[in-house]
Amino acid sequence: MRIRRAIVEPDVFDAIYAGGTLPKSAATYLIGVLRLDEGTEIDIGDGAGHIARGRLRRAGRHWSVESVSLHEAPETAPGGQIVLWCGLLKPDRFRLVIEKAVELGVTAVQPVISTHSAVRPPDAKLEGLVARWQRIARDTTKQCLRLRASTILPPRTLDELTRDLADCNRILATFSGVPVGALALSSTQPTVVAIGPEGGFHDSEQAILTNLGFQGLSLGAFPLRAETAAIASVTLLREALNLSFSEGATQCP
Repeated sequence: MRIRRAIVEPDVFDAIYAGGTLPKSAATYLIGVLRLDEGTEIDIGDGAGHIARGRLRRAGRHWSVESVSLHEAPETAPGGQIVLWCGLLKPDRFRLVIEKAVELGVTAVQPVISTHSAVRPPDAKLEGLVARWQRIARDTTKQCLRLRASTILPPRTLDELTRDLADCNRILATFSGVPVGALALSSTQPTVVAIGPEGGFHDSEQAILTNLGFQGLSLGAFPLRAETAAIASVTLLREALNLSFSEGATQCP
């Protein structure tokens, strides 16, 4: 059964909860794509874990939600959290990483400034760049109906990131790694997976990560683009950790 849900902006969510009409995009999806009828129970989410549950009501050309009750999506347990560290890539390629990482349910995407980074945004442009990445993540959250959006963090260097790294599963995608089934993974700790930029991490950076206990994950015998490696790594780790997309259970019966 398809999820009877739409994700809207927080201010729109508040308006719907207060009795306002559905925005055109949400109404088109629920009525035009899912072909739901008046009276069908649906969920409206704000991407921050809040859910307004009620029944579709038609008023002329507009649609609203009546008999609304407010619910909260469960927080992801530490063992279900995956944080993707990804070396900075060219804009279209990094956009793809963000989109697919959000679709795959990562908790956060951490852009990494490394020796081989093809892109090094000046400090003056960082705020606008991060805001654009967050909009991409937000749009993808709406498309894939996630109840909690991924966090897109400001770029940091490996030195900065490894200085205060908490306990977690530490994974590095590398040719010299082992198959995912051979990794030592804790099901109660969050997971950090590091992907280098084009050309991979510098040898000195790989040494830093290895010394910090990052386990090498092999993605096969052939070189992969960084964005492909990111998608493959997250997919393999989700399977190895036996993570389900639990958000799908928080929906109308």
